[in-house]
Amino acid sequence: MAAHVPEEGDVHVVERTFTACEVREFAALSRDTQAIHTERDPPMLHGLLTATLPTQIGGDLAVLAHTMEFDFLTPVYAGDTVRCEWTTERVDARPDRYDLVATADCRRTASELADAAETSVLRGRVEGIVWRDA
Repeated sequence: MAAHVPEEGDVHVVERTFTACEVREFAALSRDTQAIHTERDPPMLHGLLTATLPTQIGGDLAVLAHTMEFDFLTPVYAGDTVRCEWTTERVDARPDRYDLVATADCRRTASELADAAETSVLRGRVEGIVWRDA
């Protein structure tokens, strides 16, 4: 299958509701077993677990990231639904690849704990490449 050819202005969206089981599994995998992630009900997500949303989009687009910067704006808890929007801001075509810069805006859209209907939880910037097909 041919890789997606990135274009400036492309927008990609993924949405996910995180479970307590996923938080516990991530705690075990990352070895970050702080009580806030393992003993609280509901547990607070690790920031990097929240950051799997933009990395999922990048993976779907065959992006090999070389720089990722994330600002974690407010906690996310198991049971929260988060919608992440990836916008390709810049694309530079090279003979063998596309260099790109993208931004990510992840927002909590549903929560049993939070009153706000929609709250920004993570903003980020990704720089990377997409290889051209040979």
